[in-house]
Amino acid sequence: MLRARASNVWGVPSGRLPPVRARQKTRKRSPNPLTTTYNPPRVRWVRFDPTPSALDLAANFKRLTLPSAKQPKPKSKRIPNPPNNEAVAIVHEEGGQEPQADSLEPYESITGDIQSATVEGLKPRYRRRRARYLRRRRQLQKAPSPHPPSPTRALRDYLAAINGFPRNPRVLSRYLSKTSDRLPVLTATALLKQRLAQGNMAPYELELMDHVVDDEKWAPRMRKREIRGISEDDINHWAWILSAETADLAIQRCISDPRLKPPFVLCLLVGGERTIKDPEGFCSFLRYIRKHYIAVPREPDGLSGFDLTWNHFRRLLGHIVDQCLSSWPALLPSVARLAASFIEGLPQQMMSSSALHRHATQFRAFNTCLQLLGSPADVYPLKGMINNWQAQKILLDMASRLQLSITREGYRSVRRVLVALPKSTAERDITERAAVTWPPFRQDFDGRDEQRRPEDSLSFAAKVGVLKREAGYPDDHFDRTVDTLAGSVMGRAPTIQSRFLVPPPWQGKRASQNIDMEWAAKVKTTRNAREAWQMFSSTPLPGVKPSAEVYAAMFEKLFAVKEPLWSRILPGEANSTFPVYDRNLSALEIARITPPTPEELYRMMIFSGVKPTGELLIVLLRHASSKEVALQYLADSPYRDHVQLLQGTTFKSPDCVDLLPALPVRVFYAWIFMLCNTQTKPRRRARYHFASNQVKEAMRLATEYQLWATGLEIIDKAPWYIIMEYLAGRGNLYSEEGAKYNTLVTLNLFMFHWQRTADLKGIDSKLFELLCVVLRKALRLSTWQSTSGEIALRVMPVDRNGRVTRLLLDGFLKLRATFRILTRPIQGLDESEGASEPIVYPYRITSKHLGLYMRVLGTIGDGKEMVRLMRWILEAWDCNYVLEDARQPGELAHDDMVRTFRYFSRMGMHLIEPTVMQDLEEELAKFKWEKNCTWVSPIDQHDAHDDEVDLDLGAGDCWQHVKEMIYEREGEDTQERQLDEAKSGELAEG
Repeated sequence: MLRARASNVWGVPSGRLPPVRARQKTRKRSPNPLTTTYNPPRVRWVRFDPTPSALDLAANFKRLTLPSAKQPKPKSKRIPNPPNNEAVAIVHEEGGQEPQADSLEPYESITGDIQSATVEGLKPRYRRRRARYLRRRRQLQKAPSPHPPSPTRALRDYLAAINGFPRNPRVLSRYLSKTSDRLPVLTATALLKQRLAQGNMAPYELELMDHVVDDEKWAPRMRKREIRGISEDDINHWAWILSAETADLAIQRCISDPRLKPPFVLCLLVGGERTIKDPEGFCSFLRYIRKHYIAVPREPDGLSGFDLTWNHFRRLLGHIVDQCLSSWPALLPSVARLAASFIEGLPQQMMSSSALHRHATQFRAFNTCLQLLGSPADVYPLKGMINNWQAQKILLDMASRLQLSITREGYRSVRRVLVALPKSTAERDITERAAVTWPPFRQDFDGRDEQRRPEDSLSFAAKVGVLKREAGYPDDHFDRTVDTLAGSVMGRAPTIQSRFLVPPPWQGKRASQNIDMEWAAKVKTTRNAREAWQMFSSTPLPGVKPSAEVYAAMFEKLFAVKEPLWSRILPGEANSTFPVYDRNLSALEIARITPPTPEELYRMMIFSGVKPTGELLIVLLRHASSKEVALQYLADSPYRDHVQLLQGTTFKSPDCVDLLPALPVRVFYAWIFMLCNTQTKPRRRARYHFASNQVKEAMRLATEYQLWATGLEIIDKAPWYIIMEYLAGRGNLYSEEGAKYNTLVTLNLFMFHWQRTADLKGIDSKLFELLCVVLRKALRLSTWQSTSGEIALRVMPVDRNGRVTRLLLDGFLKLRATFRILTRPIQGLDESEGASEPIVYPYRITSKHLGLYMRVLGTIGDGKEMVRLMRWILEAWDCNYVLEDARQPGELAHDDMVRTFRYFSRMGMHLIEPTVMQDLEEELAKFKWEKNCTWVSPIDQHDAHDDEVDLDLGAGDCWQHVKEMIYEREGEDTQERQLDEAKSGELAEG
């Protein structure tokens, strides 16, 4: 008799036939599915006759048990079990004779993989094993956990549902019906009782009230908490804080009472879906935390009331940083001072722990805070990186005093910030001395360059990489990616130092994509498309093909704006390309190294099997020439199901519910940008229907997307920024009543969405910039017209029934109020409690914003506000954290400030009284010599008139009545404020 064997379902059948093994009596312990990989049970030996069918079964055992996707599974038949129910076999049906039941040995296992077997045919122990295996597979596939959220998360969802966010508040009923004495559950119960007393409960809140325990069960729970020092009055106070209508009011309620609040209340105040709009109240909240939780003296046992441990502070700091990145990136240094105070106070908080444990906690807290403060801001992420670097420097200074080392992730966070900073003077000199050939080796222009050491050619980010290697952390593909963006590195070919936002490294199973990230960085750090094509064609490893990320970097170079030869922008400072250096190359060689066109590269990519997805799809959509081309990109991508929805102009709710939320956020924003960018002027004498306008289609689509979204993108301002940028720039909506009313339609729609966005998430510098641009554009288009290539004054300004006047008046009043908010200084956090608090500006004001505001004031003819703006600029020179990138001559921001001063001097000759202008010029001259201000430049008399000044003066003369109405309205508002202050003083005295 022959015996056939199969090792297991994953192995190959062996030709050697060992003897039959006896069944083991002892039962082995099953492996832990959470720590080990489950192996299916081995197949038992089956004794059978050497018939052709049986030999075929042994030779094709693997094919029978594990059918591949390309090969169909052969039909199999289960042999009926004998009376003892102990024998099972699988026999091939294609020819042969089935073995008899009496020729089989007793067999207790199941043949084949346990995953493919039926649950009913398994014995209890295999059912348990299969359940553990499936549980492990769900964990590996990141399946949603069947466990409900924590009580704090359930309370957060309930608060979000109260404020109109799409959350499920009924999860809270799971905890309300239990006899739990956890503080979030008690606070939720008190909050429900307060809302029931007020009588403003929603239907789902009435359902939650059915699960609230009665007073008999409530009293024992409160007695347990009173033993620990928590009264019912405290819980009602926390519920009153969380029940505030706005996030700013909730913070004011919190800091108005010196009593300590539990950490979950602090996290709910700054970590909810509601937006904090008052930066002064936010800074007061930071000072409250440091005064009552960090700087408070500790008891001998290390505990003091609601102790803010490191785990609590880590969650709280994450929410605080998110709020700053969303609205006020300039407050990150204050947040860093708060984190430094907490880290320095950890030894006092952990007095009962050992010195080694305290130092380890400080080390872990420092590196975690360093990574949190390295995230980019939501608005102006590249320009706001200077705030991230200032915050990280505070932590690094603290680490040097406490002798805390930096981990690999800490070094990476610092280098990601340094790569995104603008180039210093030394780094600009290195870029200017790069050779025109590739690789761009450094050239020596004079004797001082010859005396420079090789280390002097390294950028700051590259030097930090050297420190990382000296600390014992070797380079991997992600570190080499940062080295490539940082420019020259010792021992490697130099590149062009480029300013980019570096995404975090890939981890786990997707760590191999760091190779593609390094390859894409080499393509980005080039000066033109030819050099980029050379790096694109150079594979990092043999046999590696470019991925979607590498194709995205190449497409960016092909679509980039071409800078002229005399441009002051250096390579790496902007996403643009520069002229190609042909040297003495022949025409054949130039044709060989010339990169393909975007259309040719796209066909090459599709032929190689790479689909547009991720960053590649975003780049293609943003640079699509028409909507039809963009639809083709979507058809070739994994989101082909959205083509039918997006190709129309009407969006039905059932389709939007299923498809729109499934579209990634950044891909959707790229689609909105494409709709605005490809907007064309309709045909002459055509009816301008609402559905034929792609800009209005983008507005409806953005509204539907935020209506059915479930995350924080429902309050995101990014799609409306894109639409308003188009309306404020070259875009223009077309009126059905004639071209001269296009400005009225555009301005009306812009002001509606501007106010809606400001009410949604508050004021920021981006909204201020867009409002300046659109108001100046409306003034000029309503005053001047272009006829036969020449600009001429309109016979009568376009003002139908005074609608343009009302829109301009409303716009300028909001503009002046917004500037007051942006330039209002507040008190930040100093290094230690009790020291003088520094004056900070929470909003980032750049030279571009000041130049736009000065020009729009000159266009309306508001000389008084121009003088106020100039005096504020002079005061900002003494503040180190305002206009810090515009102080060095040669920088682009410095040139913007010089042009702003020159524009003020030219317009001031016509709009400002001579005596006031003379006094101001003397003050500017004195300011230049005493404080070495480089913004002031002399103006010749013949430069008082130019095209820009003449156009603005003409617009100001036509709309002078708007300026007078602004002064009247501001006078009325000033009187009302004075009356309100007087009444408040009388009430306070009474």
